Amino acid sequence: AKDEFAELFKTRGKMFDIIIKKNPEPIFVYTLDDLRFMEVNEAAEQLYGYTREEFLRMDLTDLYSPEDIQSLLVDSPKKQKSTSFQGPFKHKKRDGSIVFVEIFKDSFVYEGKAAHFIIIRDISEKFESERGLSFYKSVFENTKESVFLIDCTGFISFANDAAAKFLLLSKDKLRGSSVISYLRDEDRVKLNSFIIKKESGQNSLSVTFIKNNGEEEEADVL
Repeated sequence: AKDEFAELFKTRGKMFDIIIKKNPEPIFVYTLDDLRFMEVNEAAEQLYGYTREEFLRMDLTDLYSPEDIQSLLVDSPKKQKSTSFQGPFKHKKRDGSIVFVEIFKDSFVYEGKAAHFIIIRDISEKFESERGLSFYKSVFENTKESVFLIDCTGFISFANDAAAKFLLLSKDKLRGSSVISYLRDEDRVKLNSFIIKKESGQNSLSVTFIKNNGEEEEADVL
């Protein structure tokens, strides 16, 4: 199978164009002895901002900031292959901006040299979103105020300890439930209206929550 893979690069026929050159995922090949790029596809050029000619004058270390080189040296060249995407890793684009990626790696022989075949998955948007959410969760978890994070449909994606204590429910019970289900009927419409009106200047709303034991308690929603 690896011989057939090497032959694919050697012949550069129609299958090469379909599997490698036009693949929507960034792909590159580098040799293990010097980490120099031997092949890149169009998606890699687009993601990193380098032309094919520029890539072929570079090596893998050019995609890493100086402080991240050590992680590269630990990972390569001893680890020959992976069976799934690994990461995240931080790569540097041509313009100096950072992209977070996951990497699938396999080894084969390219033009008589041991090489790695790499598929790149750009996870920057997902990574930044999850990192931002983790930051807010860490802040909210340490406040005495009850905090809920809800999605666009009003379902709770996160509740801190104070919120769980306030409603007398576990955080697992709160997660995935509708926030309006804990309000009196007359306050449910008020909360939905408040979410819309908040964009036009209304900053707080007083509603009554119904706790797990049936008790009611008024609270301000910000």
